[in-house]
Amino acid sequence: MRHRGLTRRRLIEIGGGALLARALAPVASVSAAPSRGLASFGMRVPGAALDPTAAAVAAGAGFVVTPPLRAPARFDLVGLRWRSRGARALELRVRSGLGRWSRWVRVAPQGHHAPDPGSVESRRGAAAPTSEPVWAGGADFVQLRLPGRTDGLELRFVRSPGRALARTARQQSPRAVAADGMPQIIPRTQWDPHNECRPRTTPEYGEVLAAFVHHTENANDYSADQSAALVRAIALFHRDTRGWNDIGYNFLVDRYGQIFEGRAGGIDMAVVGAQAQGYNDQSSGIALIGSFVSSPPPDVATRALAGLIAWKLSLHGVPVAGRVTLTSRGGSDNRYSSGTAVPLDRIPGHRDGDSTDCPGNALYAELPRIRELAAASAPAIVGGGALTLTVDKRALVAGDSLALAGVLTASGAPVAGGAIELQSAGAGGFHTFASTVTAADGSWKATLSPTQNDRLRAHFAGDAQHPEATSKTLTLAVAPKLELAPLNPRVRPGAALHVGGTVEPSKRLRLVIERRTGKGWAGSGTHRLRVTGGSFSGVVKLAKPGLYRVRVVFPGDRRNAKASSQPVTARVLRH
Repeated sequence: MRHRGLTRRRLIEIGGGALLARALAPVASVSAAPSRGLASFGMRVPGAALDPTAAAVAAGAGFVVTPPLRAPARFDLVGLRWRSRGARALELRVRSGLGRWSRWVRVAPQGHHAPDPGSVESRRGAAAPTSEPVWAGGADFVQLRLPGRTDGLELRFVRSPGRALARTARQQSPRAVAADGMPQIIPRTQWDPHNECRPRTTPEYGEVLAAFVHHTENANDYSADQSAALVRAIALFHRDTRGWNDIGYNFLVDRYGQIFEGRAGGIDMAVVGAQAQGYNDQSSGIALIGSFVSSPPPDVATRALAGLIAWKLSLHGVPVAGRVTLTSRGGSDNRYSSGTAVPLDRIPGHRDGDSTDCPGNALYAELPRIRELAAASAPAIVGGGALTLTVDKRALVAGDSLALAGVLTASGAPVAGGAIELQSAGAGGFHTFASTVTAADGSWKATLSPTQNDRLRAHFAGDAQHPEATSKTLTLAVAPKLELAPLNPRVRPGAALHVGGTVEPSKRLRLVIERRTGKGWAGSGTHRLRVTGGSFSGVVKLAKPGLYRVRVVFPGDRRNAKASSQPVTARVLRH
């Protein structure tokens, strides 16, 4: 970043000696700071540090350089959170425990690594926007350089010690090759052995049709021994500062070619991440650890990334080469509105789907080579088997019969006698709940009576003559079955009106009452109902004469879709 009218010598004077006298000033709003071990904590940047009259301002450059700010405790990673939207990019540097200052590092706003809009994770996330985190590797001071005053800044820190742990994880040869083309992957149990970065909730599953390439945007001067601690720090920052379920990326690759498992849920599963807003349930996201805006990644990292993508896409029966059409889920950072069919390379850069410069110009320029390397190392069975899954309806009521069907083929020919597993997404991955066998033409059928929302897929494990195949995942919205018993058709004003019925499965319900007016129906109140087992009951009193209609509603939750019973009517007499 260049600033007019500011010489390098003058910058050093402003950033260091001119303001060092205020370096030890107390800082307001400091959260609880750890004395040792993995932890996240923060502090608010005091307004005095951002005041152009109190802090150094480069003549004519229009930006503010804060005094050096002492952190509440030693830290290994730092990011920022803003009070309001529209925050601008800024720069920071850190001082190590040895007293040496790092170079200035650009700190971008979140970079559009985010959950899909409308998801539970999106609603749970931090209300305030955050920056991408910066690796500090053991520091005690931080200093900011801003393009003008920005109020409501909060510094967010992560302490992530563990050089010995990182070396141990590398020396243990994390994973042997378990299938054709599978690279060595350092699992979460090694980079987070005490489960301190445990996810907030169980993972969600989608499908993998593409593999987005990212960079983490932190500085590249970390050692191979620090990589595991860096991954831990990013995971804690994503969970505690951004409020996500877990680390956003599905995998991370360091500049030394080490591959780390990212979001929990199974490296062989289609885990929904928070890495490419609007496309998370249709893709896997792999981030190179570092910033690759002007400098390309080392060759060993590029080859590790390509090998990982070749294995991951092939595992899900997806060709590595060519293009695919994804459906945008929308979002403020998405380049396309919700529902838009977006054609992309099977290995796109993050910027191809969202409004961001990720994965950096230098890494983005490497994508054609990465695609070539991935295609060259992809297992030969890619595309050999195909399995379809269709249902007669996606939205239904609990207890309704659902018809499932599909076809299994290999190299374009039907597979007879293939064992098809019907699987449901749950904690830890997909679980088989039923099975069937294909007919002579490769077709298969099954029926199901679901009672809650579900994500279903069909799976063929393969045999001596045919490769493994997995269908796309389909989402079911299952509403509870509500039945409201008839009411007393005529009652006097103020008389008790008894309401009852059944609900399957049992849910908390509300009674909605509407009164007939000259223009239609107008709301006349709601009442909570008592639900016991599969039955509900309640008593209401209607004071005004007129025609009323009553219905029972369920607002929806994670297990079931919203529902409403058929309305029943009652008339309140005038006398």
